[in-house]
This record gives sequence, C-alpha cells and structure tokens, in this order.
Amino acid sequence: MPPLPLCCLGDPLTEAKCYPGLGSMMAFRMKVESALRPQILQLQRAGVPTAAAELLLGRMQAKIESLCDERDRLKKEEGGSTKGRVLGGRS
Repeated sequence: MPPLPLCCLGDPLTEAKCYPGLGSMMAFRMKVESALRPQILQLQRAGVPTAAAELLLGRMQAKIESLCDERDRLKKEEGGSTKGRVLGGRS
C-alpha cells in the first residue's frame, strides 16, 4: 500500500479513503453505532427493555475495535520510519 496521506492520520472516517475496504467498513459501523446509541437511550427513558439492543451495540463496538487494531497492524507493516519527523513529513 502507498503511504498514508496526512489527511487520513487518526480520523477513522477519512481513513476510508486510505484503506478502501477496511476504512469504509469502519466508517459505516461507526455511523450506525452513533445513530443507534441515542435511540437506545430514548427507549430506556420510555421504559422499553433494551438488553438485546445493548448486546448488539457491544458487539458492534468490539468489531470496530478489531478493525482499528487491524488498521494499526497494517500501518505498522507499511513501515517507514518517521522518527525525527513531524507527522511523518520532511526531516
């Protein structure tokens, strides 16, 4: 893979451009998770049982974390020493 553009570093939603398959999965799951969280809270306030929804949300968060770990592993494999350089830029 080519080196990451600076715009992608640290932001999972823009990393979708850098890692087309992995990044887009992460971005999609993060968007779904962020949309579900307020809905679950609304159901809880209304007194509706939300155990199944909370389990689903927990599984989604675990999957996002595993995707982030995989992304980090891929970044390390790409290599390239950035020691002494600001954000991997010029030395």
